[in-house]
Amino acid sequence: MDPKKIRTYIIYIAFAMVLIALVLYLTVGRASQNSAVYGTYVGPAELSALYALSHNTTLANADGTSLYSGLNLSSYFRHVSNNLTAPSVPTLTYVGAEYCPYCATARWGLILAMMRFGNFTGIEYMASSPTDVYADTPTFSFVNASYSSKYFKFVSYEIETRNETALQKPNGTALALFDTYSNGIPFLAFDNNIVADGTLIDPTILDGHNWGAITSSAAVKNTTISDAVIGAANIYTAEICNMINNTDTNVCAQSYVKSVQSKMAQ
Repeated sequence: MDPKKIRTYIIYIAFAMVLIALVLYLTVGRASQNSAVYGTYVGPAELSALYALSHNTTLANADGTSLYSGLNLSSYFRHVSNNLTAPSVPTLTYVGAEYCPYCATARWGLILAMMRFGNFTGIEYMASSPTDVYADTPTFSFVNASYSSKYFKFVSYEIETRNETALQKPNGTALALFDTYSNGIPFLAFDNNIVADGTLIDPTILDGHNWGAITSSAAVKNTTISDAVIGAANIYTAEICNMINNTDTNVCAQSYVKSVQSKMAQ
């Protein structure tokens, strides 16, 4: 056999072995067993899996928001009155912390919702505090993330690390919103006039799972994780559609969006 072909085959085999090892590393066992991955960037393959999950409209419409049927969405998303200057473009503001298990679960739904409107880079693997409640909840961090969308701007702050040391400090409008209207973290503000605190996803649902395992389970219709994660993503998607006046017709015309919007603050 041609030596060049042999070298090519060896490279392909080595690449495949590395990919298999990475998949196993990110899907087997608890997040705490894969602690070396904390703070490392989510690679293209994993991002692609999340994008595919976020854009699965058949799954989104099938899962709907059944898990949250008893939730008062008009109470979760609160209108606020303020004298802040309206942003030049619709803006979604997030304030959370890497140690926070409630922020950990909220990011799953939020990331999937936002991927329906734009693109992330720089998302990192993370887990919540090992000493807080719901220890080591698998999640991601926005600390070095960038987001681009033609529909809205995303502003994020992770105020403390996984070990509860200071990290990013909100400023300007984000600080004014957080100081005035937050009841805790995670805190979300949609275009400065709709705010929400806390998570939609019960952290116990993700207990004992890893990033890849959560993504895989979320892709299967009507599993507990899918109902929780996709349902939360659908709710955030509907509020984003409200924020941008439904200008993304591909997303905002979906039946799950219309169903959620009928039950929430406008």
